[in-house]
Amino acid sequence: MKDNGSVDDFVISITEEVLEKMHYLHATLTETLRLYPAVLVDGRCADADDVLPDGFHISKGDGVYYLSYAMGRMPYIWGNDAEDFRPERWLKGGIFQPESPFKFIAFHAGPRICLGKDFAYRQMKILSMALLHFFRIYIGKSIRNPKYAPVVETVFHQLFCFKTLYDYQTEVAKKTPTSRLLLLEQSEIYTTNSRNIEHILKTNFGKYSKGKQNQEVIHDLFGKGIFAVDGEKWKQQRKLASLEFSARVLRDFSCTVFRKGAAKLVGKVFELSVANHVFDMQELLMRCSLDSIFKVGFGVDLNCLDGSSGDDNEFIKAFDDSNALTYCRYVDPFWKLKRYFNIGSEFLLKENIKFIGEFVDESIRTRRKHLEMK
Repeated sequence: MKDNGSVDDFVISITEEVLEKMHYLHATLTETLRLYPAVLVDGRCADADDVLPDGFHISKGDGVYYLSYAMGRMPYIWGNDAEDFRPERWLKGGIFQPESPFKFIAFHAGPRICLGKDFAYRQMKILSMALLHFFRIYIGKSIRNPKYAPVVETVFHQLFCFKTLYDYQTEVAKKTPTSRLLLLEQSEIYTTNSRNIEHILKTNFGKYSKGKQNQEVIHDLFGKGIFAVDGEKWKQQRKLASLEFSARVLRDFSCTVFRKGAAKLVGKVFELSVANHVFDMQELLMRCSLDSIFKVGFGVDLNCLDGSSGDDNEFIKAFDDSNALTYCRYVDPFWKLKRYFNIGSEFLLKENIKFIGEFVDESIRTRRKHLEMK
C-alpha cells in the first residue's frame, strides 16, 4: 500500500478520457450486473387488456413482472454459458459492445430507463480502479388456458421459498419463461422473455403503469417521487431530472466526488487490513456510495465511510431495513393490518422512515445554513 499522497495522485489521474478507455473493466462491471442486478425483480401493472409478443394474454389489473436476476441465468438469452462469469461476452475486438436494454435489464429500459446509469458506471469504475491498483484481492469459496401463461405457483410457494426466492424463480423461469402467480384478487405474470419486456416497457408503455398495488406498497418509503408515480407527475419529474443529469457541471462535480470517495475507501480498506480486521466489503461500498449521493445531491459530507457518527450509522441501517421491510410487503398478506395497528414489521418500517425523513431534513437545513454564511 502506497502513502495517502500517492492515492490522491492516482485517483486524480482517473480522468474522463481514461474511463472511456476502460473497456474490459466496463465489461466486467456489466457482467457482474448481468448476474447480480441491484433490482432483482421489477414490473408494471396492466391498465388495459393486452397480448404479449409470446402470445400470452394479459387482463386489466394483472401485475406483470420481469425477473432481472433470473434473466441473467437464462441459456436461451445468453447461451449455454449463461451462468458463467465471462466479461468477454461484452467485447468485440477489445471494444465494449452493449446489448439491448430489454435483454440486459439492470438499469430498467424504455422511457423510464435509469437516468443515473452513466453516473453509476463512472463511480464503479473509479472505485474498482482504485481498489485494484492498491490491493490484492483473494476470493474464497463461495388453471390451464393456452391463451394465458401457465400457473406454476401460488403466493404460498413464494412464502415457503422466500429466503431463496430469486433462485427459486430462476429455476421456474428455466422451465417456463412466462408464468403466472395466483393471488386472491388478480394474477401476476412473471417473464424473462426480452420481447415481452420491450413490449411492456417501450412498445406498449402507455398500457402499463406502476399500478395501485405497487404504489400502495412503496408509497410510505418513496412518497410521490419519480420512482413511485405515473402520468404527468412522472413526466414532470423526469424532465427536471434529465436536465440535471445531462449538465456537464454535474458530471464533472460528481467525478471529483467519486475520486475523493475512492481515495477515502482505499484508506479505509488499508486501515482495516493492517489491523487484521474482518470487514464487509459490500457494506463499505454502500457507505461510500451514500457519501457520494449526499455530497452530489445535497452538498453535505455524510461521512458514512468513517463510521464516526452514530446518526450516520443509524441512517444506513434505517435505509437498508426500510428497503427490506417494504419489499416484504409483497409477500405478506397481513401488512395492511399490521400498519393499521402499527405492530411488527410495519411499526419498524414507520420508525425507520421517520428517522430517514428527519435525517435528510436536518442535512438540508445544515446545507442551507452553510450557504447563508457564505
